[in-house]
Amino acid sequence: MGTFPDLDKWKGGKLAPDRFFKLLGPAASAYHKLTGVPASVTLAQAVLESAWGGSSLSKRSKNLFGIKGKGPAGKVNGYRKYHSYLESIADHARLLKTPRYAKALKYANNPDQYARAIRKAGYAQDPAYASKLIKIMKKYNLYKWDK
Repeated sequence: MGTFPDLDKWKGGKLAPDRFFKLLGPAASAYHKLTGVPASVTLAQAVLESAWGGSSLSKRSKNLFGIKGKGPAGKVNGYRKYHSYLESIADHARLLKTPRYAKALKYANNPDQYARAIRKAGYAQDPAYASKLIKIMKKYNLYKWDK
């Protein structure tokens, strides 16, 4: 796994789309290559769940995805806390490799279908969750990060 010095320096806070993707895209792409989890989906989820990095959960706990439970740095209001944003991305990839979501990996080369599959497996309560991810992926051409 490479290093991501700009991501390591980020203290959190809402970013413009181009800056957000420039900062998180390389790490999402690296974890795509390592795990098969589409970087486009990872980035769209980070946008949606962290409000472009501006959510209080993202700032307080470096949790980009709203993952519940105890994290490596503890927890904040029932959500995992991380030492770094890279650790949040890595944990997200691990979560999506667990048996609950692993079947979605057969769609690793079809991010839209992958988003539908993780939603169907229970990733989010919102019935429109996959549609929201797909809209973000299309609007910002996040598919380029899957190469």
